[in-house]
Amino acid sequence: MRESSTNGIEELEYLGFTQLESEVYTFLLGANASTGYAISQAIAKPAANVYKAITTLENKGAVYVEEGSSRLCTAVSSDELLNALHTTFMNQKNRAERFLKQIETSEPDDKVYRLKNIEQVYEKCRVLLSQANDIVLIDGFLPALQPLLEDIMQVHDRGVKVASHSYEDDVVPATRVFHNPKGKQVREKWKGQWLNLIVDGSNFIMAYFSADLAKVHQAVWSRSDYISGVYYSALQAELQLSELKSTLLKADSLKEVHKLIGGMEQFFSIPQSSGNELMKKFQKK
Repeated sequence: MRESSTNGIEELEYLGFTQLESEVYTFLLGANASTGYAISQAIAKPAANVYKAITTLENKGAVYVEEGSSRLCTAVSSDELLNALHTTFMNQKNRAERFLKQIETSEPDDKVYRLKNIEQVYEKCRVLLSQANDIVLIDGFLPALQPLLEDIMQVHDRGVKVASHSYEDDVVPATRVFHNPKGKQVREKWKGQWLNLIVDGSNFIMAYFSADLAKVHQAVWSRSDYISGVYYSALQAELQLSELKSTLLKADSLKEVHKLIGGMEQFFSIPQSSGNELMKKFQKK
């Protein structure tokens, strides 16, 4: 996740304020009502530029300007400002959504795309999870999965099978957990956080983040039926192998191993139609 700045300037810039507007607002938020000239002196910026910023901030609903010759300025409370910005954003979002739906193509492709920032990766994961119908396979470190726990719970509650490959003692709730017997060694080797997700054998995301989840080292997404199908088979095999290794290390009899294998075969069974669709797609070409 992106780290917060220490003075709030960068956060306001992400909300559409210029740097000067952000400086003026944050100054007023912690000060008594002030004139434009006093503000310019306090933040060491040209008075003419500050007056323009005050006018813009007033139009944005971020400051109040006193009627009369003194033109004293005071900041709108942060709660009031953020609520107003949220309302404006949601109204604009809804209008944009209606327009974009009219031109959006529904034709899928089989290309592999890069994902460049944390928010983009998690939003794509949430979309894929919301579209899951049969089974979701998750291979990731728990810190990277934390932002998705509620979404995973919702998938489980819809009756979709969810399997997770666990590298820590703590596990992802609402999932069939497959413990990696060498999870500790894997975590010691990989200093960052990884998150791999495949939905219904037809959509996948692979992402590797910095240890503090502030940066995406590499992330890709694809809805290629073929690549997703191959990755599904590989991850399914890895999950089962981890479970087998863990069981063999502590099993008292082969009966326990046979029972485990039978249970995993039943869990990972998916509708035959998924494979049929892939074959039909390429047989047409």
